Amino acid sequence: VYVGSRKFILPLFGQKSGKMLGGAKIYFPGKESSNYGENEAKILAYLGNLNLSIFSFPKVIAKDYFRDSLVVILSSLEKLRNINAIIECHAIFLKQLSEKTRTRSLFSQSDFYKEFQNEIDFLKSKIPDKFNLVAHFYEEVFQNLKDKEFIFSLSKREFPTFETMKAGNKFFVIDWEQARFNFPPIFDLYSLIMSEGRFKRGDYIELY
Repeated sequence: VYVGSRKFILPLFGQKSGKMLGGAKIYFPGKESSNYGENEAKILAYLGNLNLSIFSFPKVIAKDYFRDSLVVILSSLEKLRNINAIIECHAIFLKQLSEKTRTRSLFSQSDFYKEFQNEIDFLKSKIPDKFNLVAHFYEEVFQNLKDKEFIFSLSKREFPTFETMKAGNKFFVIDWEQARFNFPPIFDLYSLIMSEGRFKRGDYIELY
């Protein structure tokens, strides 16, 4: 049993074959189950109908609640190999995902802007004594961006290198619990670049 920040993860194996069948994610009760577990199941159902050439995704085998915790059982593939560095497939994936799910919108009318406001409200609740500085730069950013048009698309919102694994001649992309529609593609690109820091002695400043 692996313990994460918002869930337990249990690998599942065939009783007779011993082969790995997939994994069960057991989310903590409350917002972890509703905001993350239910969200991942919804996103994976959408991705199941999206053709991204050499990329595939887990399938939801079963989903139900047990003692107020959402349990999501996901499929896996055999002989998966980890990828611990940025390679061409990461760029191809982000390009295809953006092309297949993109919309165009003014910043001030976008779903991302609404989410951005929620994040600002969160900061205000956590650092009220320092919020004036945040508010100053937020207003400056908003005035510069509000009337500009951007491409928004489905974003994982965290995209470390190891969440893409090699499966023969294809790639398997996992962990969609934080994904959102209508986000800037740059979110995933930034997350991808920063994820290499853990394999480079954590020198994030130089990497950035």
